[in-house]
Amino acid sequence: MLTRLKKQNLNTSLIVKDSTPVLGFGDYYCASVATVGLNPSHREFLDSKRLLLLGPNNRLETNKTLRISDIQHALPHQLQIIECGCLQYFHKNPYKSWFDKFNPILNSFDVSYYDGTACHLDLVQSATNKNWSKLSAYEKKNLLENESWFFKEQVCNKNIKIILLNGRSVINAFISLFDKNLKEIKISEINNNCATYDSIVWNLNINCKEPDKCREFIVIGWSINIQSSYGVGSQLINDIANKCATYNTNH
Repeated sequence: MLTRLKKQNLNTSLIVKDSTPVLGFGDYYCASVATVGLNPSHREFLDSKRLLLLGPNNRLETNKTLRISDIQHALPHQLQIIECGCLQYFHKNPYKSWFDKFNPILNSFDVSYYDGTACHLDLVQSATNKNWSKLSAYEKKNLLENESWFFKEQVCNKNIKIILLNGRSVINAFISLFDKNLKEIKISEINNNCATYDSIVWNLNINCKEPDKCREFIVIGWSINIQSSYGVGSQLINDIANKCATYNTNH
């Protein structure tokens, strides 16, 4: 954790000014299910006028709340404050209009962001000024190459058993990270009169350097982004949830 927080992205013009790396959203130490995205939204740090969120509207720690010029000057206890803010994210001022779209899907696994049984992780921990889709291919490649190592470390060392990939871009990036460890077990095209999307399920086996940390996961991905793709409504999200329920290891 300390290593990731201190490892500042070199291309600072890409990153939201005064933001801090988002290690995760929710209790990623205890969660058994993790939803996965590409990187944190600028809305985690900025309001609709692109001004830094302050006071009760603040979601996560910033250089301003920590009273530091940049993270390189943060003391160990301040780095702990950053992580605590990530772990307690859903008990403060979460970006509910985005995260709550996952609720029906998480319910199918009997987990929730709000009780610590589910969390959200990003392949890249830096919030960028532009949406991921607006970044150049080079910028995306640079961010993934410099930051995805931490995501790999997280899933290797935590209690996560099920990984949920939200959208084709996330699926493609995830495959590029874990291609040799993924075994596809099911792929299907779903058309529910709202939209057509692919549903893909893999087994993921991560052979870590330490034998006791080798991990096996169920990975479920859907090609449509439930927050931003055209035609996504409650019917489609419930359809995804019903598909996911068949892989609920708690049943």
